[in-house]
Amino acid sequence: MIGALGRLASALALLGTMGGLVVGLIALAYSLVARNAARARSIAVGMASGLSLYAAALVLVSLASRERSLGFDQERFFCGLDCDLAYSVVGVRTARALGPQAAASRAHGVYHVVSVRVRSDAAQARIDPNEPRAYVLSEGGRYFPVSSLGQGALERAESRSESWDQPLDPGASYTKDLVFDLPVGIRKPRLVISEGGWMTRLVIGDENSFLHRKTVFRLDDPPPSARSGV
Repeated sequence: MIGALGRLASALALLGTMGGLVVGLIALAYSLVARNAARARSIAVGMASGLSLYAAALVLVSLASRERSLGFDQERFFCGLDCDLAYSVVGVRTARALGPQAAASRAHGVYHVVSVRVRSDAAQARIDPNEPRAYVLSEGGRYFPVSSLGQGALERAESRSESWDQPLDPGASYTKDLVFDLPVGIRKPRLVISEGGWMTRLVIGDENSFLHRKTVFRLDDPPPSARSGV
Protein backbone atom coordinates (compact mmCIF):
# COMPACT_ATOMS: atom_id res chain seq x y z
CA MET A 1 0.00 0.00 0.00
CA ILE A 2 1.36 3.46 -0.89
CA GLY A 3 0.84 6.62 1.10
CA ALA A 4 -0.84 9.81 -0.04
CA LEU A 5 2.34 11.37 -1.50
CA GLY A 6 3.36 8.14 -3.23
CA ARG A 7 -0.15 7.77 -4.63
CA LEU A 8 -0.04 11.35 -5.93
CA ALA A 9 3.34 10.74 -7.58
CA SER A 10 2.08 7.51 -9.17
CA ALA A 11 -1.08 9.23 -10.41
CA LEU A 12 1.00 12.04 -11.92
CA ALA A 13 3.23 9.45 -13.62
CA LEU A 14 0.16 7.81 -15.15
CA LEU A 15 -1.29 11.15 -16.26
CA GLY A 16 2.06 12.18 -17.72
CA THR A 17 2.34 8.91 -19.64
CA MET A 18 -1.21 9.20 -20.97
CA GLY A 19 -0.67 12.84 -21.88
CA GLY A 20 2.53 11.95 -23.70
CA LEU A 21 0.67 9.21 -25.55
CA VAL A 22 -2.04 11.62 -26.69
CA VAL A 23 0.52 14.18 -27.88
CA GLY A 24 2.47 11.42 -29.61
CA LEU A 25 -0.62 10.18 -31.44
CA ILE A 26 -1.39 13.68 -32.67
CA ALA A 27 2.21 14.17 -33.83
CA LEU A 28 2.19 10.73 -35.48
CA ALA A 29 -1.02 11.53 -37.36
CA TYR A 30 0.42 14.87 -38.53
CA SER A 31 3.62 13.16 -39.72
CA LEU A 32 1.66 10.55 -41.64
CA VAL A 33 -0.48 13.20 -43.29
CA ALA A 34 2.70 15.10 -44.19
CA ARG A 35 4.18 11.84 -45.52
CA ASN A 36 7.23 12.21 -43.29
CA ALA A 37 7.99 8.54 -42.73
CA ALA A 38 11.21 9.10 -40.78
CA ARG A 39 9.54 11.38 -38.25
CA ALA A 40 6.54 9.07 -37.93
CA ARG A 41 8.88 6.15 -37.25
CA SER A 42 10.79 8.09 -34.59
CA ILE A 43 7.55 9.14 -32.86
CA ALA A 44 6.23 5.57 -32.91
CA VAL A 45 9.48 4.24 -31.42
CA GLY A 46 9.40 6.93 -28.72
CA MET A 47 5.79 6.12 -27.81
CA ALA A 48 6.51 2.39 -27.65
CA SER A 49 9.58 3.01 -25.46
CA GLY A 50 7.62 5.22 -23.07
CA LEU A 51 4.80 2.71 -22.71
CA SER A 52 7.28 -0.14 -22.24
CA LEU A 53 9.11 1.73 -19.47
CA TYR A 54 5.86 2.49 -17.67
CA ALA A 55 4.62 -1.12 -18.00
CA ALA A 56 7.96 -2.42 -16.72
CA ALA A 57 7.83 -0.12 -13.69
CA LEU A 58 4.22 -1.18 -13.00
CA VAL A 59 5.08 -4.89 -13.07
CA LEU A 60 8.39 -4.61 -11.17
CA VAL A 61 6.84 -2.62 -8.31
CA SER A 62 3.99 -5.14 -8.10
CA LEU A 63 6.37 -8.11 -8.06
CA ALA A 64 8.38 -6.47 -5.26
CA SER A 65 5.26 -6.03 -3.11
CA ARG A 66 4.38 -8.33 -0.21
CA GLU A 67 1.06 -9.53 1.17
CA ARG A 68 0.16 -7.73 4.40
CA SER A 69 -1.95 -9.69 6.88
CA LEU A 70 -4.22 -8.05 9.46
CA GLY A 71 -6.02 -9.64 12.38
CA PHE A 72 -9.26 -8.97 14.17
CA ASP A 73 -9.87 -5.25 14.91
CA GLN A 74 -6.77 -4.10 13.02
CA GLU A 75 -7.45 -1.23 10.62
CA ARG A 76 -6.47 -0.91 7.00
CA PHE A 77 -6.40 2.69 5.73
CA PHE A 78 -7.21 3.82 2.21
CA CYS A 79 -5.47 6.88 0.84
CA GLY A 80 -6.86 9.60 -1.40
CA LEU A 81 -5.29 12.95 -0.69
CA ASP A 82 -5.23 11.82 2.96
CA CYS A 83 -5.27 8.35 4.52
CA ASP A 84 -8.49 8.95 6.44
CA LEU A 85 -10.74 5.98 5.62
CA ALA A 86 -10.22 2.85 7.73
CA TYR A 87 -11.69 -0.65 7.39
CA SER A 88 -11.45 -3.41 10.01
CA VAL A 89 -13.04 -6.80 10.69
CA VAL A 90 -14.90 -6.65 14.01
CA GLY A 91 -16.88 -9.90 13.91
CA VAL A 92 -17.18 -13.25 12.14
CA ARG A 93 -20.01 -15.72 12.60
CA THR A 94 -21.17 -18.75 10.67
CA ALA A 95 -24.51 -20.36 9.79
CA ARG A 96 -25.84 -23.08 7.51
CA ALA A 97 -28.89 -20.96 6.68
CA LEU A 98 -29.95 -17.33 6.98
CA GLY A 99 -33.38 -15.72 7.13
CA PRO A 100 -36.79 -16.73 8.54
CA GLN A 101 -37.29 -20.51 8.73
CA ALA A 102 -40.05 -20.61 6.15
CA ALA A 103 -37.96 -18.76 3.57
CA ALA A 104 -34.42 -19.42 4.75
CA SER A 105 -31.53 -19.31 2.31
CA ARG A 106 -29.34 -22.39 2.72
CA ALA A 107 -25.64 -22.21 1.98
CA HIS A 108 -23.95 -24.60 -0.43
CA GLY A 109 -21.20 -24.80 2.20
CA VAL A 110 -21.29 -22.54 5.26
CA TYR A 111 -22.31 -18.90 5.35
CA HIS A 112 -19.67 -16.67 6.90
CA VAL A 113 -21.08 -13.34 8.04
CA VAL A 114 -18.18 -10.90 8.29
CA SER A 115 -18.82 -7.65 10.14
CA VAL A 116 -16.69 -4.86 8.66
CA ARG A 117 -16.34 -1.54 10.43
CA VAL A 118 -15.83 1.51 8.21
CA ARG A 119 -14.46 4.55 10.03
CA SER A 120 -13.53 8.10 9.07
CA ASP A 121 -10.37 9.47 10.67
CA ALA A 122 -10.80 12.83 8.97
CA ALA A 123 -10.69 16.00 11.05
CA GLN A 124 -13.03 18.07 8.87
CA ALA A 125 -13.78 16.68 5.42
CA ARG A 126 -16.64 14.36 4.59
CA ILE A 127 -15.45 11.14 2.94
CA ASP A 128 -17.14 9.19 0.15
CA PRO A 129 -15.84 5.60 -0.18
CA ASN A 130 -14.62 5.02 -3.73
CA GLU A 131 -16.34 1.94 -5.17
CA PRO A 132 -15.53 -0.44 -2.28
CA ARG A 133 -15.47 -4.16 -3.09
CA ALA A 134 -14.88 -7.26 -0.98
CA TYR A 135 -14.12 -10.92 -1.60
CA VAL A 136 -12.57 -13.90 0.20
CA LEU A 137 -9.48 -15.83 -0.87
CA SER A 138 -8.78 -19.39 0.29
CA GLU A 139 -5.37 -20.98 0.88
CA GLY A 140 -5.20 -22.21 -2.69
CA GLY A 141 -6.15 -18.82 -4.11
CA ARG A 142 -9.81 -19.60 -4.80
CA TYR A 143 -11.98 -16.50 -5.10
CA PHE A 144 -15.34 -16.12 -3.34
CA PRO A 145 -17.46 -12.97 -3.90
CA VAL A 146 -20.25 -11.79 -1.60
CA SER A 147 -23.17 -14.22 -1.78
CA SER A 148 -26.13 -12.33 -3.20
CA LEU A 149 -28.57 -14.96 -1.86
CA GLY A 150 -27.07 -14.97 1.62
CA GLN A 151 -26.73 -11.19 1.70
CA GLY A 152 -30.35 -10.70 0.73
CA ALA A 153 -31.57 -13.25 3.29
CA LEU A 154 -29.60 -11.59 6.10
CA GLU A 155 -30.83 -8.12 5.24
CA ARG A 156 -34.43 -9.29 5.03
CA ALA A 157 -34.13 -11.08 8.38
CA GLU A 158 -32.65 -8.03 10.10
CA SER A 159 -34.87 -5.55 8.22
CA ARG A 160 -31.88 -3.33 7.59
CA SER A 161 -29.23 -2.78 4.97
CA GLU A 162 -26.24 -0.55 5.55
CA SER A 163 -25.06 0.98 2.30
CA TRP A 164 -21.55 -0.22 1.47
CA ASP A 165 -20.52 3.18 0.12
CA GLN A 166 -22.39 5.71 2.25
CA PRO A 167 -20.61 9.04 2.95
CA LEU A 168 -18.93 9.44 6.34
CA ASP A 169 -18.79 12.64 8.37
CA PRO A 170 -15.54 13.36 10.29
CA GLY A 171 -15.12 10.80 13.06
CA ALA A 172 -18.20 8.80 12.01
CA SER A 173 -18.34 5.04 11.49
CA TYR A 174 -20.75 2.25 10.59
CA THR A 175 -20.66 -1.55 10.45
CA LYS A 176 -21.54 -3.52 7.33
CA ASP A 177 -22.26 -7.27 7.48
CA LEU A 178 -21.01 -9.12 4.39
CA VAL A 179 -22.11 -12.71 3.65
CA PHE A 180 -19.87 -15.25 1.92
CA ASP A 181 -20.83 -18.83 1.03
CA LEU A 182 -17.60 -20.73 1.72
CA PRO A 183 -16.84 -24.47 1.40
CA VAL A 184 -16.90 -26.62 4.52
CA GLY A 185 -13.36 -26.97 5.86
CA ILE A 186 -11.98 -24.01 3.92
CA ARG A 187 -8.37 -23.30 4.91
CA LYS A 188 -6.96 -19.87 5.71
CA PRO A 189 -9.81 -17.71 4.38
CA ARG A 190 -8.73 -14.07 3.98
CA LEU A 191 -10.95 -11.11 3.31
CA VAL A 192 -9.77 -8.60 0.71
CA ILE A 193 -11.28 -5.11 0.58
CA SER A 194 -10.40 -2.84 -2.32
CA GLU A 195 -11.39 0.60 -3.51
CA GLY A 196 -11.11 2.56 -6.71
CA GLY A 197 -12.26 2.31 -10.31
CA TRP A 198 -10.58 0.58 -13.25
CA MET A 199 -7.96 3.34 -13.60
CA THR A 200 -6.33 2.25 -10.33
CA ARG A 201 -5.24 -0.95 -12.11
CA LEU A 202 -2.81 1.20 -14.08
CA VAL A 203 -1.37 3.15 -11.12
CA ILE A 204 2.13 2.06 -10.11
CA GLY A 205 2.12 0.75 -6.53
CA ASP A 206 -1.65 0.63 -6.14
CA GLU A 207 -2.94 -2.64 -4.69
CA ASN A 208 -5.41 -2.89 -7.57
CA SER A 209 -2.58 -2.82 -10.10
CA PHE A 210 -1.55 -5.89 -12.09
CA LEU A 211 0.17 -8.61 -9.96
CA HIS A 212 0.30 -6.44 -6.82
CA ARG A 213 -0.02 -8.33 -3.52
CA LYS A 214 -2.97 -7.49 -1.29
CA THR A 215 -3.63 -6.43 2.28
CA VAL A 216 -5.82 -9.20 3.73
CA PHE A 217 -7.87 -9.73 6.88
CA ARG A 218 -7.51 -13.18 8.45
CA LEU A 219 -10.89 -14.83 9.07
CA ASP A 220 -9.81 -18.26 10.37
CA ASP A 221 -8.89 -17.25 13.92
CA PRO A 222 -11.15 -14.50 15.30
CA PRO A 223 -11.42 -14.10 19.07
CA PRO A 224 -13.96 -16.36 20.89
CA SER A 225 -16.43 -13.48 21.26
CA ALA A 226 -16.74 -13.34 17.45
CA ARG A 227 -17.50 -17.03 16.91
CA SER A 228 -21.18 -17.08 17.75
CA GLY A 229 -23.53 -18.84 15.34
CA VAL A 230 -26.48 -17.20 13.64
